[in-house]
Amino acid sequence: MFGGGGGKATPLPNLYHFYNYAVDYILSVRDMELARYACQVDINNLWEEGKPDGGERVETLRAYLSNERSLVKAANELFIHRNTLVYRVNKILETLLCDLDDSYTREYMQLSIRVLRLYYMINNK
Repeated sequence: MFGGGGGKATPLPNLYHFYNYAVDYILSVRDMELARYACQVDINNLWEEGKPDGGERVETLRAYLSNERSLVKAANELFIHRNTLVYRVNKILETLLCDLDDSYTREYMQLSIRVLRLYYMINNK
């Protein structure tokens, strides 16, 4: 991560974090396999737990995010009691490595869910 030889460590001038460009990459790539590998890590982990369709936890998070984190609206969409949703969301939040207060992260997660749904629908996995 640092350039230079032997002396003081200096940051590399052209080092970019993929995370900051992931949404653009997913939207521009034509290969679904590559798009799948670029999906947000927390979504990939939740999806793997609930294969083949992502399971209840992914669907809960999808509804929560698509309703702008409104517990009432998400619970209504899922046809579950609000307290049930609160419990599920809290359990999911315990496992996440990211910050849902960041709008880019929420967008990346929602796009990742869509990509994984499409990928597994196309490939019947």
